[in-house]
Amino acid sequence: MLLVAEERDFRTPARPRLRPRAPLGGHADKEELAHHLLQHQASLASADLCGKKFKENCEIPDMGAAPRQVQQMIHNQHDLDCKETLNTSSYVNVWFEPEEKAVMDMGNIKGQQGDLQGAMEDYLEALQILEEAGGTETSDGALVNMFLGNIKGQQHNLTAALDFYQKAKQISLKIDALETSQGADLMSFIGNIKGQQADLRGALKAYEEARRILKKVKLFETWQGVTLMEFIGNIKGQQGDLPGALDAYEEAKGLSDRMPTAAKQDVAILMIFIGNIKGQQHDWKGALDAYQEAQLLYEKQGKLESSEGAALMADIGNIRGQQRDFAGALKAYSQAKRIYEKTGQLDTAAGVNLLKAMKAQFVLNTSVSTSSFLE
Repeated sequence: MLLVAEERDFRTPARPRLRPRAPLGGHADKEELAHHLLQHQASLASADLCGKKFKENCEIPDMGAAPRQVQQMIHNQHDLDCKETLNTSSYVNVWFEPEEKAVMDMGNIKGQQGDLQGAMEDYLEALQILEEAGGTETSDGALVNMFLGNIKGQQHNLTAALDFYQKAKQISLKIDALETSQGADLMSFIGNIKGQQADLRGALKAYEEARRILKKVKLFETWQGVTLMEFIGNIKGQQGDLPGALDAYEEAKGLSDRMPTAAKQDVAILMIFIGNIKGQQHDWKGALDAYQEAQLLYEKQGKLESSEGAALMADIGNIRGQQRDFAGALKAYSQAKRIYEKTGQLDTAAGVNLLKAMKAQFVLNTSVSTSSFLE
């Protein structure tokens, strides 16, 4: 799965012009002043041509166009099927305009709406603008590559996603920007992809680098740190390192305990992870305590009446059975069955497995009751 971190503005303050122009006052020599005047005169003379090309052909002329026109044309391409030819040569010597970033923002919106292809096109357009402006090896360039990696990951193109993330990492290292909150996110994303590729050692290495960065920039004791430790616990669990996984999950729990109560929407999942590990270690009491804490959180959040809540009640039933509390197991299973029925998921694999577990517990419960009666 891909890392979904809290929304932040990763973008840096506006950068200096790539090639600063000399002032047009007394410090400019005559040739330079004449050059700027000629440029200005040419832009005025071509104003009618620009407008004509923009309206009739939906293309930017060779001499460039205003940033608002560029933004509108890109918008039209998606909404009005206007096929423009974007020429960004006019952006090379100026401050990056808000309109440029608006192209990337359109990609963010489309990605949130599930329009992955549309988001990809917008991010590639933003990358093209940066390339034309000579600004790819910047914080913005790294960020666009990160966004492209996110989209490819959601499209299950893991190789392409990793390529974009590695490019973002190369840029970040070159501009000395990896040891930032954005850099920590990037390393987490790389870890996510490597984990999905079954490269568990590579995933753990990336996550450990993200942890090092967060600690260095003093952002480890945040929800970013909690989520990262969950990921580390997941990888260690897949590696069979149950003590290491439990340590990671409990570290995440310790961090979460120091967070504002209002933000604890994901602690229930963390407690389920802890319960899973303790169950594998045959620590039935510890597993049950963790699962019951998750149950209380789900009840407070109104999430118990969901497929996740049903799965949790089934887990509680499993642990009760291991403790030979067959009546308690059947009670938990019955609650899980009711929720699966309510959500229309009783005929799924999870629902079928639950019914099998209920049948087994019923047989065991009957056998124990009969034995006790005969004694």
